[in-house]
Amino acid sequence: MVSLATNCPLLDWFNLGHCLNITDAAVVALAEGCPKLSWLSLRWCHKVTNASVLALAERCPKLEWLDLYGCPNITDAAKNTIRKIMHRD
Repeated sequence: MVSLATNCPLLDWFNLGHCLNITDAAVVALAEGCPKLSWLSLRWCHKVTNASVLALAERCPKLEWLDLYGCPNITDAAKNTIRKIMHRD
């Protein structure tokens, strides 16, 4: 994931859904290396936590869609934070 993030800074769409071994470290690397990301699925990525959501919120200002369905380690507070940031005017 670090290699992808480092070498694909123009990446704007990515589907990690059902990638059960994806961790916060991978999502943070993606957020840091791909600031143009506007669409991301983390559906059923059981290992991601609030740290992933916060990194995306801080580093991906173009993010418009984030699928967190089936991510048990992400709290409602983190989901509300990303919703507010994604729906900014």
